[in-house]
Amino acid sequence: MTTLTHYAQDGLEIYIDHETGESFASAKGYSRMANVEYDTIKKRCQRGGCDQAEIPTEQGIRWGTLVTEDLIAEWLPKDNPAAATQLLKLGVRLFMHKLAGYEHKAAQPQLPTSYLDALKALVQSEEEKLALSLKAQEQAAIIEELQPKAEIYEQLCENYEGTFDLGTASKVMGFKDLGQKRLFAKLREMNIIFGRNNIPYQEFMERGYFIVKETHSPNGRHVAFQPRLTQRGLNWLTAKLKEWGYKPQEA
Repeated sequence: MTTLTHYAQDGLEIYIDHETGESFASAKGYSRMANVEYDTIKKRCQRGGCDQAEIPTEQGIRWGTLVTEDLIAEWLPKDNPAAATQLLKLGVRLFMHKLAGYEHKAAQPQLPTSYLDALKALVQSEEEKLALSLKAQEQAAIIEELQPKAEIYEQLCENYEGTFDLGTASKVMGFKDLGQKRLFAKLREMNIIFGRNNIPYQEFMERGYFIVKETHSPNGRHVAFQPRLTQRGLNWLTAKLKEWGYKPQEA
């Protein structure tokens, strides 16, 4: 006879041994918890480590694969760091409570005493759900608005020694109708860069506006040169483009 009790919450299959208190997740339950493909978890279990046990189901007792607490602690930080952080916080709280001998007694929910109270409780519940839904929509809109800025920030973080390639610079400066190709064309027109490799004229490098980065092909047979703006050069070029009549993009 199995000592496991089955719990299901939002599709997460959890089993708790009512004699030892040990908890397990089904392979599918862990897959959902960690947001990892079920086949991946199944293959891990086939390599060993997971438990096989009789588990209660709607169709009766059957044999199933269970992911142990130790495996969850080992896998989750790699599979889903955010969920692992929440799990760790909960574990720390329970551990500290146990050390202190603290026992939290949850307040018992007050049941409606009349039909009117029940209706009020239902309305309040629906209002809370609606508020959460609107907040989620608000957050989604903010994320969508900030996404392009985040992409630019990522590109900035990847800059070579604090300099900017001209493609990234065109995005950072944010002028209307001025992408990378048009920026190259304008710099040639204004006699700032020249040649097939778009090399800056010496005077602009001496002023500290540009550097030239040398790159090599994987086999080492070919060398290319890439113009890059310094921070000083980016500030200078931004001011020059405004002088030449370019307008910032509308937010």
